[in-house]
Amino acid sequence: MKGIHTIPVKFSPKQPFLCTICPMARHAKLPFPSNATTLSTKIFYLLHIDLWGPYNIPTHDNYKYFITIVDDYSRSTWTQLISCKTNTLQSIKNFTALVENQFNTTIKSSRTDNGLEFVNKETTVFLQEKGIIHQKTCPYTPQQNGVVERKHKYLLEVARSLLYQSKLPMRYWGKCILTATYIVNRLPSTVIQNKTHFEVLYQKQPTYSHLRSFGCLCFPSTLKTHRDKFEPRSTPHVFIGYPFNTKGYKVLDLTTKKVHISRDVLFHENVFPFFLPFPDSTFSSVLRHLNSNTDLFHPTNNILNKTHDLNKDNPITVTNNTTETNLPHTTPINITGDSFDETTPISNSLEIITASSHPEISCSPQITTTTLSSSHPLPALRRTSRIHTVPN
Repeated sequence: MKGIHTIPVKFSPKQPFLCTICPMARHAKLPFPSNATTLSTKIFYLLHIDLWGPYNIPTHDNYKYFITIVDDYSRSTWTQLISCKTNTLQSIKNFTALVENQFNTTIKSSRTDNGLEFVNKETTVFLQEKGIIHQKTCPYTPQQNGVVERKHKYLLEVARSLLYQSKLPMRYWGKCILTATYIVNRLPSTVIQNKTHFEVLYQKQPTYSHLRSFGCLCFPSTLKTHRDKFEPRSTPHVFIGYPFNTKGYKVLDLTTKKVHISRDVLFHENVFPFFLPFPDSTFSSVLRHLNSNTDLFHPTNNILNKTHDLNKDNPITVTNNTTETNLPHTTPINITGDSFDETTPISNSLEIITASSHPEISCSPQITTTTLSSSHPLPALRRTSRIHTVPN
């Protein structure tokens, strides 16, 4: 109005002009800081906490949520699977005790949203007893807790990659989340000057020699107490993660659908058992399918619509109920030092878990096969080929 000279309007300089219509019509949220900064000067001065879930498909051990805790200084991440929101407080109590005992320090403050799992009488009393300042975001303003919100996004991206690569059934998404956390903590971050979260937290470099392809075929050694002289020394399993406080690997039995922890494992990191359909889960069915199926697709090559012929390097033949194989990357595990002793501090994964059946998400174990062409004869088997007997 002031710029239009043809309108005879005069405003008094002593009387401010107040319009109540403009805020109602044009009001918008104020901008948030665009730069990511670390406000803390020491570890566990500030924790960012958030709960994700529920997911419509529970895990094989009946978990629907996972809680994420991020340290503001080191950006180290801890995740724990929980079955319901009421278990959130117990997870916070366990983590608080772990920090006090293992790191000889105390938590100064925590930041959460206004969810009822965090804003309730029991949680408030516990935080007051521990002297922890509870910072809460404004209603419907997740940007104020953006550190853990972005961490959720990152964890889900890595977990989806693991799930799509391995073709595991959806009920194992919890294993993907825990493995994603284990991997992310060992990756460099620009927020902490290209150091790893593990290095900032523990003041030493992480090890990478024990890392294996998630969802690949593996053969753990069977326990001596569960076998006689003529029973197999190993059975086919699928690698599904790294256990807490144990120098070993989590493996899924293809027959019983149980999760075990083993140290003596042989890995075939180019073979993903859940990639192709099988009539059933028995080892003999897998071998018969290998002999009859002539199409081999590695998961990454399948995404690019490119076939990868491993017939030259990975011959597989079934003759007179005896199968001779020569698969790549059959590497025995030699674990030394402290390769597995600093994984996610709060992980309530069970050592032996029976998988629940979900018809809508059921998927049979799968394995890759090679293309056998009549014009290219099968190469001679090496003397080091492993021999497996197919039961009648």
